[in-house]
Amino acid sequence: MKKYNVVIVGGGSHRNPDLMAMLADNKDRFPIRRICLYDTESERQEIMGKYGEILMREYYPELEEFAYTTDPDVAFKDVDFALMQIRAGRLPNHPVIRYGRSYRRMGNTGKKKYFWTGSSGYRNAV
Repeated sequence: MKKYNVVIVGGGSHRNPDLMAMLADNKDRFPIRRICLYDTESERQEIMGKYGEILMREYYPELEEFAYTTDPDVAFKDVDFALMQIRAGRLPNHPVIRYGRSYRRMGNTGKKKYFWTGSSGYRNAV
């Protein structure tokens, strides 16, 4: 069976341990040759990268290569699958943030309603 090269975009995300564990648990059905974590924030990336090295060494010793980088040329080289672990929460003008700030300015403390964008919005609309 072919082994795949996978890049996880948003490699510094705190959700990556679960994703990496899921990939290790499904190695029989989805064999992987290379996993690369890619993120633009090197500080967050390094924490998850070091964690991923330990996790994969323990739970996926057959993995030929594990890497983490901030260089897109390295991350996307010969990639078969790109998994996205990014969100727009750090953007200053994202609708969720704008709405949350204005909601608090109006003095409301009840349940917040958020604007969903992208695939989350589509999923929640259907």
